[in-house]
Amino acid sequence: MPAEYIPLLKWKQGEQLALANLQSAERQRVCPVLEIIPSAVQGKTAGPDGLAPDTSGTLVKDIISAWGSNPVFVDFTPLDPEWRPTSKKHFIDHFFEEARHVGQNWIPVATMQSDAAFRTAVAAATKVDNRGACIRVNINDVVDDAFPKELKELRKALGLTPAELDLLIDAANLGTHNLALISTAARGAVGSIPDLKAWRSVAFSGTSFPESLAALPYGLSTIVREEWHIWQKLQTIADNTRPIIFADYTAGNANLPEGGFVGAANIRYATDDEWIILKGHKATDDTHGGYEQFHDLAMLLIKDQRFCGPDFSWGDKYIADCAHRTVKSGNLSTWRAVATNHHITFVLAQLAKQATAGA
Repeated sequence: MPAEYIPLLKWKQGEQLALANLQSAERQRVCPVLEIIPSAVQGKTAGPDGLAPDTSGTLVKDIISAWGSNPVFVDFTPLDPEWRPTSKKHFIDHFFEEARHVGQNWIPVATMQSDAAFRTAVAAATKVDNRGACIRVNINDVVDDAFPKELKELRKALGLTPAELDLLIDAANLGTHNLALISTAARGAVGSIPDLKAWRSVAFSGTSFPESLAALPYGLSTIVREEWHIWQKLQTIADNTRPIIFADYTAGNANLPEGGFVGAANIRYATDDEWIILKGHKATDDTHGGYEQFHDLAMLLIKDQRFCGPDFSWGDKYIADCAHRTVKSGNLSTWRAVATNHHITFVLAQLAKQATAGA
């Protein structure tokens, strides 16, 4: 399902709130990948038969609440492959049946590591819904000599041609690696895809955002958005005949964060080439103001010339209102929503500006 931008999002409260508050015009230009994390569906205790309650109906309702009927890729890879809800059917079967009942034909995601049961469930969903699927591959998979054969086997298992498939090449965490080397590897990976021009869409994703902000100082610092620069270098792949869609992890890391840890109060704010990071002390540390720190951090941001203004997005308005103390300070989930909402809106503005410049 071609889109201008593909944000990869963990299915958590903050990300859901960010999507729910995107403007209608932005929704039409975005097709997110929703990574369904274990806590979203596997939190219920299993019964005497060892099976957990089926939570697929609730998940479908939550997605509709946040995203409506807009196109979306749904990735169940983070779930335990051995986990089964009631009736021992695969959770993917349950989910797409529930989605179908309420008129939603979303797009499933498969990977090279998906087991046989996972592939069978995705194939069954695509056969009924006729919406195709997304194949998500790690960049390390692509450079492996066995990749063409394994990709063909996956396509065969799904029963789909490249024209029915969206290919997402994911570099995941870019870390502190040399940008030039990563760019070269990315170009080689994209250029080596079999039948590159035949795929319904091709996207490249990655993130430079660290797993932890512990190494950053208090106050203002910046992190370069390397994935944006790498994507720019991919634009001329295959003699300009294959557009590569930009994808990223918004203002986050590719890894699933560990639960139960409360970090520092922080605001993450995307700009043209980097994120502004405003970092305070631990959010639960009342000696330094606890969550009330966000009011002062927000004030620092709105005084920065790179702040886009309160009318730019829902996230930007919240930042301005928090700075002026007309809303509560919020919590870490609130600020993940703010960062994500601003980020998606900002990337779309960047893409529109680039398209205009290239017209």
